[in-house]
Amino acid sequence: MLAVCSTLAGLKPPREALAAIVAGDGRVLAQVEPAALPSPGIDLPAGVGVLLGTGAGAHFLRASACPGNRLVFQTTAACVPIEERPEQQIPLMTNPRSAQVRRHILSRVEEIVRGYPIDGTMFDDRLRYAGIHAGVSEETRRQCDQDRGLGPTGPDDVFRWEMGFPQIARQVVPGSHYDAWLLWRALTIRNFVAQAARTVRSIRPTATVSADAGSCYGVYSEPAGDSPSLPADAGSWYGEYPACGANWAADDSRAGFRFLTDSCRRTGFAGLLDWLATGRASPAIARALAAGAIPGASVEAAGQLSNPAASDQTWTCAGITLTDYSGRPEVLRHALQAAAATTQGIIVFDLPHCELPATASEQFWAVFGEAFREPAVPPHAVPGLPVQVRREKAERKARGVADPPVIIHGGIPGTGL
Repeated sequence: MLAVCSTLAGLKPPREALAAIVAGDGRVLAQVEPAALPSPGIDLPAGVGVLLGTGAGAHFLRASACPGNRLVFQTTAACVPIEERPEQQIPLMTNPRSAQVRRHILSRVEEIVRGYPIDGTMFDDRLRYAGIHAGVSEETRRQCDQDRGLGPTGPDDVFRWEMGFPQIARQVVPGSHYDAWLLWRALTIRNFVAQAARTVRSIRPTATVSADAGSCYGVYSEPAGDSPSLPADAGSWYGEYPACGANWAADDSRAGFRFLTDSCRRTGFAGLLDWLATGRASPAIARALAAGAIPGASVEAAGQLSNPAASDQTWTCAGITLTDYSGRPEVLRHALQAAAATTQGIIVFDLPHCELPATASEQFWAVFGEAFREPAVPPHAVPGLPVQVRREKAERKARGVADPPVIIHGGIPGTGL
């Protein structure tokens, strides 16, 4: 076994182990027996790490990690079923490209819409890929090759991981089919959204379709004429789109991200929705900065990005996670204010998940009572309003009136915020 250590703190190797002191460029500086390792109180120089080998790993270091040699860190792709991957998440994600998966989801949608007098449907935040390294099975790659007219695609043709040393931080190195792969994944999600929406509307034409993508992205369907469209909750950090494979922006969005090519824009599904919910954390940019948090994760910054990304093709709603405000009802009040000021609706998740004392729960209800004292009609429930907004936007464009610039604040990697 081989282990990589960037510090000597807590390092207690067995007597049969061997350590190699390695510089950041892979050059071996020394071989050290465990007893001769420097004291844990002595810091390693910047960019220097320790390769610690036991068993076969120690034999490898003794033969190959001689002082002056240069080690090269390489990765080898290993495709495994998702339930066997080291980085697990709950619940287990499925492959959006699988016909069996799509049939199962659509059958459940049909069962609910046909069997119950519902006002609408809402998909949760798993309407996406599990990550950039998910859904790369041999069968899925073969389907991509056929659809995109590519040659045989191996994992490294899509991307490979490149590892740093000594932190072993990994980064994606795109392959020759990387852009085509991302586009194909986004089109897969967009087409499923259209299929799901058609299923809902064919059974219950007045029902809305929405999705809670929380920290990532989701969505659904294709409206016909002036019929009601559909909603999704996406994760307001649009820059996470490539990893999740769900392009929740409008199909004419000019949000200014590298991946947003003309082909990519056409996979946008905002115009298929009644409304789009995007997740957020801190209430306002100023509060986030004052707390040393990332401003792009705030409700205010998320609205500033979500609105132009949706480009008036759908309404945007702020998704607020109630557990973020446990014991802080006054901060929830600020979050609701920021949400109302920057988006056209508010969704709060999720009272059953909020295990709070009765007194704290009562404090939340007092905040809700104050915030929603005056009844209001959601914009997606106003007949003809979406058409009017889009018509006015087209008229401004015809007069040469440019949209305001898109304000992009950095988000939180891996969360969708």
